[in-house]
Amino acid sequence: MSGLDARALRYFVGIVTEGSITRAAEQLNVAQPALSLQVKKLEAVLGTELLHRTARGVTPTEAGLRLLDYARDILKLMESAREELRSAASEPIGDVSLGLPQSVSMVLTVPLVETVLATMPKVRLHVVEAMTGYIPGWLRSGHLDLGMLFRSSDATGLVTRRFLDESLYVVGPPGAFPVAGRKGAYRCGSVPFSTLGGLPLIAPGRPHGLRDLVDEAARSQGVELHPIVEVDAIAPMLELTARGVGHCVLSYAVVRGAIEEGRVSAARLVDPPIRRSIFICRAADAPISRASREVEALACRLMAELVTSGLWSADLAGDATP
Repeated sequence: MSGLDARALRYFVGIVTEGSITRAAEQLNVAQPALSLQVKKLEAVLGTELLHRTARGVTPTEAGLRLLDYARDILKLMESAREELRSAASEPIGDVSLGLPQSVSMVLTVPLVETVLATMPKVRLHVVEAMTGYIPGWLRSGHLDLGMLFRSSDATGLVTRRFLDESLYVVGPPGAFPVAGRKGAYRCGSVPFSTLGGLPLIAPGRPHGLRDLVDEAARSQGVELHPIVEVDAIAPMLELTARGVGHCVLSYAVVRGAIEEGRVSAARLVDPPIRRSIFICRAADAPISRASREVEALACRLMAELVTSGLWSADLAGDATP
């Protein structure tokens, strides 16, 4: 169909993403009149209006939203084909976007970025830190190539691989929990889950995967929890805990540095143990490039190394095989 080419689709996606023709022109490094002309040609070819134009910017019409889904799929498929053909006999090439929950990002992002830069110089990695509620939708829409989740129930329309099962810890100010060992997570002792019932808690607000997990365990054990404040960001949760304001529940990988610095103390929750899984995901109906496969494999290798070194209190799951 004349006029419906990759360039026009790329320009259209850029405009909708930015919500402004002016901003899209800057991002795409294209003159604004040329960008507007491409949209008008698209609308003429398709015989329908694609954008609502207002003084505040642009938004897609119903037809524009439908075209947006097709355009992203077409562009992604073309990019994957280009990357596969270019890199079939050499190194991986192309863009890879990875969505990580905050607690995973705090541990994995730095070693992953450093290793990608050192070993995959032609891969452009984009790490997105987000609440897990957003990651599945971004994977299905094509905004992300790869992502990590804590619950497979959130993964409708995704290919998932359960990689880690990690323990959760109650974290308190210095001295709240005794040191049991000398290395890694083994320096922390354990306390029964019912201990949480007697503590003032700093908890993430609902809905939140970690909050839901702890609340479900509390209901099943008949333990009444006492959140005194809701905070969704890990850094301020730890700072408030270090100052003695309350206690929080987090994974050891997140609090390890604060424990080693003596800012907080922690104990693993047992009776029953509270654990969560980490799933690596991608869209089920989208092609995956070689660069994405290489980044996924690298992320898995780095997580496995963190577990075996004791820096991440977790177990490799049954799906954690090459």
